[in-house]
Amino acid sequence: MAYKDNFANQAERDRMTPPEPEPVIAAYDYNDYPIYEGEDYYTFNGENFKPEDTLDFLIDQGALEAG
Repeated sequence: MAYKDNFANQAERDRMTPPEPEPVIAAYDYNDYPIYEGEDYYTFNGENFKPEDTLDFLIDQGALEAG
């Protein structure tokens, strides 16, 4: 069953539908990439980084990879 709304056509639907809000930047990471509001991130010694960038952050801070 098709969804029926009260708009006469697509132009009216576009005009009456509010635009998506612009993403808000909450912080910048250690590489100056934006971290958007709602994303997880850690702060260590004043530097921000995302959880998936933990290894890269540690190497950037001088840690050595064992191996």
